[in-house]
Amino acid sequence: MSRRSYRPPASVARAAARGLELRKKAGGKGGLDTRQASAAGVGSGVQRATNLKNRTQLSAETVRRMHRFFQRHRKNKTIAKGKKPHEDKGHVAWLLWGGDPGAAWAARMVRQMDESRHHHCRNNLAEAPQRPLRRKKTTKKKKPPPPPKPVSGNFYKPPGSVAQAAFQGLRLKAQSLGVPVMQLQNLPDVNIRKAFALKNRDELSLKSVRAMNNYFVDYKDGAKTHPGKEPHEDRGHVSWLMRGGHPGAMWAADIVRKVRSGGNKNKGNAVFFQESFNRLHGTPDTDD
Repeated sequence: MSRRSYRPPASVARAAARGLELRKKAGGKGGLDTRQASAAGVGSGVQRATNLKNRTQLSAETVRRMHRFFQRHRKNKTIAKGKKPHEDKGHVAWLLWGGDPGAAWAARMVRQMDESRHHHCRNNLAEAPQRPLRRKKTTKKKKPPPPPKPVSGNFYKPPGSVAQAAFQGLRLKAQSLGVPVMQLQNLPDVNIRKAFALKNRDELSLKSVRAMNNYFVDYKDGAKTHPGKEPHEDRGHVSWLMRGGHPGAMWAADIVRKVRSGGNKNKGNAVFFQESFNRLHGTPDTDD
């Protein structure tokens, strides 16, 4: 990450000062102060406005956080009909982070940072010594891994591929909120706690594995990102990854089939597809 610091221009400082003035006029409404932001695990708009107003040098990560904020809250820049400027909390928060000048400046700085990093990586590749190509060794095909076994009793430990997918989902979730990954643990979100359990490869009960399988059957659309959206902007795709993604879907389905079959593969497939059909058509399960 770049160690260079960036000083906000005067136009950004004026917008932040205007935001602080409107927030004071509204009785402290609009944007989060330091205490409120710390409790929610996000950045403080009031602290950011103070730094911008004083034109304090900002780190590259802070500028990127500003850019992400403007991307998420662009709809709040205009004042709602029937409201005065200080009455619209979204508009006040937009100004606290630098307003339109701040959005343009942060986007320009992020673009310059990305271009500089790309140019640096390209130069390093050009200067790297060329190594002779090696022939790939022919290896025998490995046997498929054995079916998953319970760790203890009716509990199952997720494989590493499921943990990696869950961690990727947590990274996208943190990117969409503009916070570090580990700060997500402070949020009261059940899905985030489940994702951390998969990331840490905690043992799951058979009931939890069945719930995972039901989720993947009902929400197949989350496997792909919707056109026109970045991965971190597609909530369905982020949720799909936090549940384990494709590895989680295959792992949960494999366990459910084997448990229901009692060792008979053909019987397991028949029961699995019959219950999936019943769930899709509203017929209640009778196996359990």
